[in-house]
Amino acid sequence: MSDLNAIDAGYPPPPRMHWAVLLVLSIVTIGVFASLWAVFVAYWLQKVRPKSVTFALFGIAALLALSQLVFQYLVPQQNLSEWLGLFGVIVWIIAAFSMRRDLLKHYNEDEPIGLSLGIWMTLFFSIYYFQYHLREIALFKKEQALGGAQPSRYLFRQ
Repeated sequence: MSDLNAIDAGYPPPPRMHWAVLLVLSIVTIGVFASLWAVFVAYWLQKVRPKSVTFALFGIAALLALSQLVFQYLVPQQNLSEWLGLFGVIVWIIAAFSMRRDLLKHYNEDEPIGLSLGIWMTLFFSIYYFQYHLREIALFKKEQALGGAQPSRYLFRQ
């Protein structure tokens, strides 16, 4: 079982937005909010794991997505738009697996909560999947600070 006393309160808590709210806002904004939220979470991850490259990767993916929209709608360059979209998806996938790696390292080494993240869920649902777990961890840390954390509810490995 993970050592609850080893969880360091010195790290900033992860973002607590509910994954369903993230999904609804992403649908309403046609994916723009999901890109911005990924950059925000990557920025938080940069604070807890300074050597992480996830922030840069999600930043590049967001810029590629924005560039694709510009070239698709404002400056009609169909081929360039398609290539930018393809590169954006590839960079997003690389960034998602980079975030997965950093989250696993942080929550299994630095703050040993025992986080487990699946490869397929990361591939298909990335930021929503991560946000589900980050919210659970944030709630756990909040309850722990108040002295009422229930380990079996939040710990992912026992």
